[in-house]
Amino acid sequence: MPFEPAFMSRLEAFQAELAEVRAPAGWMAFRARWFTDLPWPRRTPEALAAARGDGAPWVVAGRTFRRAPLPDDLTPEARYAYFSALARGFAAMYPHDAPGTGGSAVRHHCPACELFSDEPGDPTCPGCGRPLLAMRLAPPAR
Repeated sequence: MPFEPAFMSRLEAFQAELAEVRAPAGWMAFRARWFTDLPWPRRTPEALAAARGDGAPWVVAGRTFRRAPLPDDLTPEARYAYFSALARGFAAMYPHDAPGTGGSAVRHHCPACELFSDEPGDPTCPGCGRPLLAMRLAPPAR
């Protein structure tokens, strides 16, 4: 049974407070307040292998998606909320290094479906319809 982190029981408050994060201090305070139950349970190697499937890419409208199972054993909703928060946190920590700036590569990721594509295209996940999260592939330049 996948784990539901504590923030999921107060998702509306979590999202409202996340929307206010704009600077490193705000992100650090948000992270300390909402992610107190880390580390979360991990998937077994067998569960990760099952989530990975056969590894075959999934082509949708000429765009290639691949599976990217995550090690934490969370519900799809919790994975998506957590990675949405991370994207906001990265934007607060590195405001001038957004995904795609400075020639950085961008990964378009749906943590809920555990899919990603490194190709630009439709901004919605072909699996669930949520917005794909734009994540930078390389760390920001220092």
